[in-house]
Amino acid sequence: MKKLTLIFAVAMIALTSKTFAQQESTDVATSTATVITPISLTNVSGIDFGTIAVDATLPGTVVIASDGNYSTTGDVTVTADSTPAPATFTVSGEDTYAYTIVLPTEPIILTDGATTESTMNLNAITSNASGSIGSSAETFNVGGTLNVASGQAAGSYTNTLDLSVTVYYN
Repeated sequence: MKKLTLIFAVAMIALTSKTFAQQESTDVATSTATVITPISLTNVSGIDFGTIAVDATLPGTVVIASDGNYSTTGDVTVTADSTPAPATFTVSGEDTYAYTIVLPTEPIILTDGATTESTMNLNAITSNASGSIGSSAETFNVGGTLNVASGQAAGSYTNTLDLSVTVYYN
């Protein structure tokens, strides 16, 4: 009887393992990845508001558009021996990819660096970036408005905080 029970037990184990083996199924999946050229931004030149003269009593602005045109308001004059120009940047990366540009929203402070510092604010910063990289790098400009106080102190002014421009793929 012991032999019969042992044979029955071995047969059940063999039958059970075959049953489980029949319920098993395996398949494979592929793994893919696409690597693109990293986006890159290079500053070619900064914003140049030129040489300006200001009235002692009235403030004004120098506005440089991203297309390179400039204008003044109030009693601010750009001298004939200077040519204001927007900042220029080059963005490159993967052909035909779209990107977003982020410009400063807070005023950029320019200072003359003198012992008793004088300042001017640069705000209303704009660009003419298309937001799309073509078959080659795109060059775009960044302009803005320089606010000049009446009787602004003479000096050579530069920004104390970076005029930071950021681009990223959409």
